[in-house]
Amino acid sequence: MEVAKDLIAPAINARVSDIYIRPVTQGYAVIWRQAGDLVTASRLSQYSGQQVINALKYLAALDVSETRRPQSGMWRYNPQVNIRVATVGDYLERESGVLRILYPLASQPNLFFPSQFDTLCRLAQQRGLIAFAGPMGSGKTTLMYHVAAQLARQGMVMAIEDPVEIAHPAIKQIQVNDTAQMSYPVLLKAALRERPDLLIIGEVRDAATAQLAFEAALSGHSVFTTIHARTTGGIVGRLRQMGLPEAVLANSLSALIYQRLIPQSTGPPALLCDIGAQDTLTKLISTPQQCFVAWQQSLRYLYEHGRITGETAARFQYG
Repeated sequence: MEVAKDLIAPAINARVSDIYIRPVTQGYAVIWRQAGDLVTASRLSQYSGQQVINALKYLAALDVSETRRPQSGMWRYNPQVNIRVATVGDYLERESGVLRILYPLASQPNLFFPSQFDTLCRLAQQRGLIAFAGPMGSGKTTLMYHVAAQLARQGMVMAIEDPVEIAHPAIKQIQVNDTAQMSYPVLLKAALRERPDLLIIGEVRDAATAQLAFEAALSGHSVFTTIHARTTGGIVGRLRQMGLPEAVLANSLSALIYQRLIPQSTGPPALLCDIGAQDTLTKLISTPQQCFVAWQQSLRYLYEHGRITGETAARFQYG
């Protein structure tokens, strides 16, 4: 067990988001995802790599004897840090593992434009649905929880997630468990009976979940959720693909946020957000399209003021 913990400790010190334990020609490669980039941290022998994966499966309460089928679970590394563990075997029957390190919520979100956080907190006071979008690892859940934590100071906040990623003492968190008949629909009905001031639905993955989220918003609740899309306009397009008509979006959406975690010239990565609200939101709903004008203007501003490099600006110019 200690060899697995020793593998993780330096990654946590470096604020790594994901650790990949991948089979290679000779043994295993341990790869870190740090600020969106992949870095090979170390190599392990075939024997050591499999021992590490077995230890991680044991710690995450997975079936150690199962080496082919995909498995996923959670491990509480310490009182502040949780680790999601996922394993699967490839066509050569070599097992690999992925660890998602879930850090505690910082005191303040690290945004390039801090005033955007004040804007989000103000928008969150309205009834309706706010959708946070961005690729995996862009900080959607973290930013969503930062805003929710502000609301939790004066109201009741509930979260339904699959799985819970960030533990927060002021938020009532429920985890989806289909085996125990605790699906999104069942848990959502139970949550609405408690009349929360804010309801978090972890992710809109399909049409059924989208329908439930928007029904909650239309009934007068404040709802936060995340979705995978490339721009604020792309969020609308994605929701339309899930069968939600324009009228429903117009009557229930209060804001759209697209975000990326972007490396700074110096210091840790920071969040850049594109917020669609009010008149901008109305236009996006009526004519959803991928638009990068405001996004690229923000990148240009950050580059001209030395906050990011020209290479970074070019890399993220299309979201």
